[in-house]
Amino acid sequence: MRKQPKFSTPPVGSKRPGIESTPDVVRHEPMTWGLGLVDFDGEWGWRKLDPDDIERLHEELVELEGETLHDLRETAKVKEIPAQHMVREAQQRLDLLGLEEHDTLWELRLKGKRRTWGLMRGSVFCLLWWDPDETACHPPPKGNRRR
Repeated sequence: MRKQPKFSTPPVGSKRPGIESTPDVVRHEPMTWGLGLVDFDGEWGWRKLDPDDIERLHEELVELEGETLHDLRETAKVKEIPAQHMVREAQQRLDLLGLEEHDTLWELRLKGKRRTWGLMRGSVFCLLWWDPDETACHPPPKGNRRR
């Protein structure tokens, strides 16, 4: 009697993978910025961007544009943060925006405490939130650094 082959079932869930599944070639492409996901409302909405910060933000993004994702990660300018590390309000805002399937957000560190949050699509950092006071994510446990 012949044995029947075993069929594996695909993993359940629709979470989108982070950069680890991105081909190396993408990691070494110049970084660009996407504006299609910008959230204007909510706690970290871009409408809250202080007019004094607009010029500084523009200068910093222009300065970083063209750097590779690999280089930005090496200098800790950008890093992946698991969605479950975000504060509850941020997780709820993702749900409200229909982005709950993303298990990773990306933090772009600017000068001072200022941050912008987004999603990576290839070598495009899709801007999502403006976080001038670093409040969208829980701090790492004492003695630990997020990598």
